[in-house]
Amino acid sequence: MPVRALLVLACACAGFALVACIESDELSVAMATATSASADPSASVAEGETRTFRLGLTPFPHAGTPESFQEAFVFIAEHADLIAHHFDDGVPWDEALAGEAYAESFQSELDARARLSPRGALRYLAITPIAFSRDGLAPHRGAAGNEPLAAPWTGRSFDSPEVIAAFLAHAERLIAQLEPDYLAYAVEANMLLDLAPETWPAFVTFAGEAYAALKAAHPDLPVFLTLQADWFHRDPARHAAALAAVLPFTDLIALSSYAYTEASDPRANDAYFAAVAALAPEKAVVIAETGWPAEDVADPYPVRIPADESAQRAYLEWLLLRAEELDAEFVIWFLPRDLDLFWDSTLAGLPNAATLRLFRDIGLLAGDGSARPALQVWQDWFERPLALATE
Repeated sequence: MPVRALLVLACACAGFALVACIESDELSVAMATATSASADPSASVAEGETRTFRLGLTPFPHAGTPESFQEAFVFIAEHADLIAHHFDDGVPWDEALAGEAYAESFQSELDARARLSPRGALRYLAITPIAFSRDGLAPHRGAAGNEPLAAPWTGRSFDSPEVIAAFLAHAERLIAQLEPDYLAYAVEANMLLDLAPETWPAFVTFAGEAYAALKAAHPDLPVFLTLQADWFHRDPARHAAALAAVLPFTDLIALSSYAYTEASDPRANDAYFAAVAALAPEKAVVIAETGWPAEDVADPYPVRIPADESAQRAYLEWLLLRAEELDAEFVIWFLPRDLDLFWDSTLAGLPNAATLRLFRDIGLLAGDGSARPALQVWQDWFERPLALATE
């Protein structure tokens, strides 16, 4: 299971949806200040340096509290010009198909995200019909977070008319509320090739129908699926052959990468992302999600993965140079702040804590809120004037 999907699951188990029910008055003032402050260029920016890609973050909180949720939005307002609304915790299948109201907790979260997204930042919305275990249909998104599928959904596949209709209704509802500038309609789709290869033909059918419907309704909206770069590199030839079937149904080559979980260092291969982008060189590239730990991954994870702040900084430096070479449209770092507080209060006690440990320390801020060295790299790039390749 992808590590950040496990965190979504953990939040649902912890009842995190409740923190979305927050009042916005105090935060609005803070965000207005933050947005204004972030507009001032830094004297550290060398003359003539620009960037051609936006920098984005998710508002994933560092603790299970309303305050941590608010702080994530403020941090984004100060350090990013794109916010990633990433939903990987199921689809309200029944409600979407019937046109009924969503669970109050989920609707409150949507309301909060729409209200708190920083002014001036573009919005990236990611939704997916694929389970976060990447081996079948996504679970039901209900009052308790992700909930097991019930009949008749347990007997349906990606190409079932009801699945396609419900997913499109769900997509339209979130598009209307969150008003995205980018839309991913499937997350890390190529992982199905390894974890549930029997579902791939049905997913290809789903992708064709969903993409066509979304583009017809929103012709100016970039619509795409995301691909897991690390899994692509496990078997490039097989993945490339299978992905040829869905490349017509994506406007962008959108990549995710957490290469340290594969015990590999992508910095040894400057073509790490370019190799996937080469599948469709006419399409623009985005890094839809990534991260790297600033501390060793250790107990309860069964294998120690060495990491430190210098390794995190080096990965980010390498990443942004690759994004520049590829003329990427945006780069999203998944966590603003390390999850130490969330880990101590909740995550360490969950059944999947060993896997969650992979993800605890990838923030640009440490657990105590202090800046990691990687944040200076991020900020130096963020303060460069944005000169989009399309302008």
